[in-house]
Amino acid sequence: GSAVMLNRAARVFNQLVIDGFEIDDRDDLLPAMAEALANGRNEGEIRKIIAEILEDGGSPRKIRRALLR
Repeated sequence: GSAVMLNRAARVFNQLVIDGFEIDDRDDLLPAMAEALANGRNEGEIRKIIAEILEDGGSPRKIRRALLR
């Protein structure tokens, strides 16, 4: 259920941090990432969406919107 999705989301998040992305609002983004996973997006897609928005200097709000589109 949702704990599994949150766990997967945390893995994706941690990998982005390891790759050098600075992400401030973990607590805010993890639920959105978990929801995106539950809605059928895969980890690779989520990683790509977040990386692209961060490289553009985009906000966490923009990331949330993109994930839940």
